This record gives sequence, structure tokens and C-alpha cells, in this order.
Amino acid sequence: MNIQQRRGWKQEKGSDVDEKVVVVVAVKASKKIRRTALVWALRSIFVFVFLFFFFCLYICFPS
Repeated sequence: MNIQQRRGWKQEKGSDVDEKVVVVVAVKASKKIRRTALVWALRSIFVFVFLFFFFCLYICFPS
């Protein structure tokens, strides 16, 4: 028995509606950013910019 049937809602005959369950989890946000998270984020941005720069050089000046 699904939730709609327990609440007394009627399901249309022949409907092929997939039921989905959504779970929302709320956590208290903190303004503190851990040092490791900050280092990881900055390193990821640096690597992306570095690779993008060399990709652009490769496209502009093929050898």
C-alpha cells in the first residue's frame, strides 16, 4: 500500500506514474571553511586554469 492509498487518495486506473521519494536533509551552515577544503578548492582552480592555458597555447600555436 503506497502513501496515497493510505491517505485516501484514489489512483486513476491505467496510469503509469512512477512514484519518487524525495528526502531533504538540512544542516546548519558554518562560515568556517576548513583549511584542507580551501586548499583543495584553490588547487583545483589552479589546475583547471593551468590546463586551459596550455590547451589554448596548443590550439593557437600547433607545432
